[in-house]
Amino acid sequence: QSLKKKYEGEFDDISSKNLFNSSYNPNIKKHIAKCIHEKKTIIYETGAKLKSGKIYWAQTTLTPILNENGEVKNLVAIDSDITKLKRAEEKIKTQTLELENSFIELERKNKFISNSIEYAKKIQDAFLPSQQEFKKIFPNSFMFFKPRDIVSGDFYWTTKIVGSKQSAVNSQQSTVTKPTADCQLPTDDLLIVALIDCTGHGVPGAFMSLIATTLLNEIVCEKKIYKPSQVLTQLNQGIVAALHQNEKQSTQDDGMDIVFCVFNTSDKKLNVSATSKMAIICDKTGLTNIDYNVFSIGGAFSALKNAVYNETEIEINPDSQLFLFSDGYYDQFGGPNNEKYMINKFEKFLTSIYKLPAVQQQKEIENNFINWKGKNKQIDDVLVIGIKFSDIYNFYKKCRKTHSSPFGVNGM
Repeated sequence: QSLKKKYEGEFDDISSKNLFNSSYNPNIKKHIAKCIHEKKTIIYETGAKLKSGKIYWAQTTLTPILNENGEVKNLVAIDSDITKLKRAEEKIKTQTLELENSFIELERKNKFISNSIEYAKKIQDAFLPSQQEFKKIFPNSFMFFKPRDIVSGDFYWTTKIVGSKQSAVNSQQSTVTKPTADCQLPTDDLLIVALIDCTGHGVPGAFMSLIATTLLNEIVCEKKIYKPSQVLTQLNQGIVAALHQNEKQSTQDDGMDIVFCVFNTSDKKLNVSATSKMAIICDKTGLTNIDYNVFSIGGAFSALKNAVYNETEIEINPDSQLFLFSDGYYDQFGGPNNEKYMINKFEKFLTSIYKLPAVQQQKEIENNFINWKGKNKQIDDVLVIGIKFSDIYNFYKKCRKTHSSPFGVNGM
């Protein structure tokens, strides 16, 4: 009755047939021959299409019965219904194929996205000052730049401004003045560098870097505003306006932290305005921290509070070294206890290496970061800049003696 139910046939039809004739397996003769020859139990599977059109699967256990001489006298076949198992297997195969197709499609899309981001990196690199340009302005310097992703939300910006009197270049008696606040050319040559850490990293951070670069070019190069505190004020207003953060219904809260430095080549004063702890100076007297403002650039808080920025003036010595950095370095997890590196440890480390040549400093900073991070994932973009002022001192001292401009009348 079980066979009758499974095979949808009459019992007499089934029972009247031998194993050869009753089996739906096309290889039944080979299975039987093998069982008889090896005198061992064999197992095989058979699929059959029944009268109703349904597919029935059976697993057959074919066992030889031996006589006293060890010869096969009978064969016993036991069928087990594995239709549900086969259906489940077929379903799994279908799902596996769908997953494989989805994976192929995902790989295709990922490749497309990666190619797009790689192209975006080329645009970002073209938009930002090159390291070669940076080295022309600050020859004795280094840069450790390690984006977390292909493109970065950390970046630097630099330029040099040739004074209207070319500072002490054309005249040993030239008047020393600070950068003017009325958007006019300064009397003295100015070397400008900024380090910016935008909200987020990767593509969102890169978009912010392009906006910030455009605004800095406009503020400094076109409007001729060189006073750091005024640059930050203008930059904040520009970001707030560009992202519509001053609108009541705005939920846009992106922004950036920045340290903006202007070095006057005549009076050797460094004017700095920063929105976070992003800069220190090391020299023979020790470490000098640079004050920073409570307002960032952009974001709801800065937009609503009409942010005002202050700046600090520092006298630079020939052995002074300026370090600029984003928080990605000292926020990195690592070490034996898998903890953040922390700002205090980072400052002590910078103090310990500031006397080394700039090239060696870069190697020490890179190796220290790699060793600390270990196998941990990098959590943020990292940018550290070091500038030694000894070469700049000597450079301008030589220019004064020869009464010539290091940049020429029109700059670089």
